[in-house]
Amino acid sequence: MDCQTSASSRRSRSNSPLLEPYCDDFLPANAPDPAKLYPWVTAKSSQSEDPMVQMHEEMMDFYDFVQPSQGEVKAHNEVLERIEKVVKRLWPGTQIKSFGSLKTGLWLPNSDMDLAVFTPNRLLSTKYLIKELALELNFRKILCYQERVFRARVPILKLRDQKTAIPVDICFNIENGVTGVDMVKAYMDRYPEAKYITIVLKYFLRQRALNETYSGGIGSFLLFCTVIAGLQEHRRRFPQGGKFTLAHYFLHYLHFYGYELDISETGLRIAGTGAVFPKPPNSPALLTLICPQDDEHDIGQNSFHFEKVQEAFAAAYEVMMVQPFRKSGLTPLSCIIRADRSMLERR
Repeated sequence: MDCQTSASSRRSRSNSPLLEPYCDDFLPANAPDPAKLYPWVTAKSSQSEDPMVQMHEEMMDFYDFVQPSQGEVKAHNEVLERIEKVVKRLWPGTQIKSFGSLKTGLWLPNSDMDLAVFTPNRLLSTKYLIKELALELNFRKILCYQERVFRARVPILKLRDQKTAIPVDICFNIENGVTGVDMVKAYMDRYPEAKYITIVLKYFLRQRALNETYSGGIGSFLLFCTVIAGLQEHRRRFPQGGKFTLAHYFLHYLHFYGYELDISETGLRIAGTGAVFPKPPNSPALLTLICPQDDEHDIGQNSFHFEKVQEAFAAAYEVMMVQPFRKSGLTPLSCIIRADRSMLERR
């Protein structure tokens, strides 16, 4: 991987949130064996006659397929060690902790590595810390790309490791990310379906460049919270339970966010058993989702392009509802997720 490649040149042509049933950059749909065309598919999911069961099995296949290998975990640990040495050389007594998707099990190939740096002197400004660390990492030839994000609610240093090309996001003296790992795991214990839905949606959004909060999309933590809110809404509608598959929950999510949720009038809360609540009159048309760690913080307000995310979800729902999978040679997920280079390289 060329570490100097710009982000814009790496993006595929499927960035548009309005997904058509057949896209030019999707792999051909006429293969006799879907398992050979879509690398995450196993024989069990490809042979199911029931489309809902097929989607259920395929979502589990997809989750298993993208889990980090031992080599990938080792590479991430080595990046952490390299950065930790520099951080402690700059500020002795500093602690550095990993958090995010690698810790929660919601990791994707090429996902950002999330690190939190805790300095002994909390009076140092975040802007100063970001500049100093960026300069030192550059001097030590540890990074090959950097971006200093100062205007976000949580300023971060974004970089790419010179040796592995692994992307890294570093924040300073922020506890929420680290403490949030246990909270995410607790929610996944209560809602075991969440991890499968989240992983599929993360890849779906990443292929459309809608996965970064700082650019108006929906980041990993916010996405996870929307999945929990969607599952809570499903339970409210079916309080007696039932025989639901992952496909039922996934399609409910796409329909709820793609068609039902009016973000100018309705807000979401996931603490406890969750709630849908009316927003004040004349509220801006922005997603409102109350942080489960802080009732005063709306984690959705920075996703200023959420309407594009909604369009993508609506289009995906339409495609999956009308597509004759067996006749077209497609699988349910292959209608909305492209078998890209990173997928094919994981065969």
